[in-house]
Amino acid sequence: MTERLAVDGGTIAYEVTGSGPLIVLAHGVGDSRAAYRAVVPQLVAAGHRV
Repeated sequence: MTERLAVDGGTIAYEVTGSGPLIVLAHGVGDSRAAYRAVVPQLVAAGHRV
C-alpha cells in the first residue's frame, strides 16, 4: 500500500513491506519506485523490511 509523507514543497510517496532490518531504496530524478519492483521481493525474502 502506498503511504504519503508531506514535506516542505511537496509529498513523498513510499511503500513499506517485510520485517527485519530496514533498507531504504531511493531512486534518482526521472525514475520511479518501479525501478525496484524486481529486487524488493528478494530483499524481503532475505529477512529485510524495505
